Amino acid sequence: CGKISDMLGITGYRVIGSKGNYIILNKIGLLNSRLSIILPGIFSALGICLLRQSMRYVSDDSIEAARLEGAGELQILIKIVLPQIKGGLASAILLSFIEFWNMVEQPLIYLRDDFKYPLSLYLSTINENKLGISFACGVIFMIPIIFIYCYLHREFIYSAFGEDKNEKAYD
Repeated sequence: CGKISDMLGITGYRVIGSKGNYIILNKIGLLNSRLSIILPGIFSALGICLLRQSMRYVSDDSIEAARLEGAGELQILIKIVLPQIKGGLASAILLSFIEFWNMVEQPLIYLRDDFKYPLSLYLSTINENKLGISFACGVIFMIPIIFIYCYLHREFIYSAFGEDKNEKAYD
């Protein structure tokens, strides 16, 4: 019993919840598909917490003013709420992508075909004697994360400092 609890402590909480996900994915026929990796990650606890914290700072007055002007719920979401939570949304997107890009256990559980495995599983199989190949694979592995960060970095900076990116600095 001690070995099992040690193993669960080492592998983390995701593996514990994988049994329920496995049963659900099996019932809806998504096992052995890339969607079996993507769908459980859409509603990650980290993303929900980040978005909740961002939405706490959306002014109730601006939402009420939009309602008085006749805006519907979808218009309020798109024109009032989303522009104010761009930084939190960008953070949630980047951190969730990094979390699932580095995933190792879930592909082993949900996917049966080796050619559907993500690159994170293949990095561990590279021989230690081939350092040049492992370095090249590591760089290739980082490229999507770097591109996503470069695309979203303005939102991080402006949300961190509370500035509007459309305002121009005056000398």
